[in-house]
Amino acid sequence: MIVLEKERRARNISQRKLMQLTGVDSSYLSRAERMGMRLYPGQASRVAEALGWDGDPADLFKEVDADAADARE
Repeated sequence: MIVLEKERRARNISQRKLMQLTGVDSSYLSRAERMGMRLYPGQASRVAEALGWDGDPADLFKEVDADAADARE
């Protein structure tokens, strides 16, 4: 699982809503979540801001163990 998907789901935000908040096309968001495709820095910053992410926006596109992520929640 990609950190972006984990964080988006934890905040109960749909991809469509995230697209509306950020102006980032939903197909890009989908590829970022499925394959870890990195967005342009400006897009990544808008996504991080919309999610309330305090870390480096690039960290949103890293893979995280889904089971470990669930255990921490």
